[in-house]
Amino acid sequence: MASITANAYQLPLSFNQIIELVKQLPVNQKKKLIKTLLPETLDNTDNFEVPQWQQKIVLDRIKNAKPEDYISVEESTKKLKKKYGF
Repeated sequence: MASITANAYQLPLSFNQIIELVKQLPVNQKKKLIKTLLPETLDNTDNFEVPQWQQKIVLDRIKNAKPEDYISVEESTKKLKKKYGF
């Protein structure tokens, strides 16, 4: 199993252990972590590849969608802000 070393403490941590630690953070620190990681993640989308099976699922959903299944960008933004507070 691959591990990640926390520089400050030199503790080998697995990805799942890091996730469990993040889950224990207070909400304001989770928000700060998201705001820190999100721009970096979005900047590295050039190498991102969607698997074929996932493309098929999305295309099937689009093909079978009805107008009432959609909401506007404004409405989705409002829902995300309400749910996650940012």
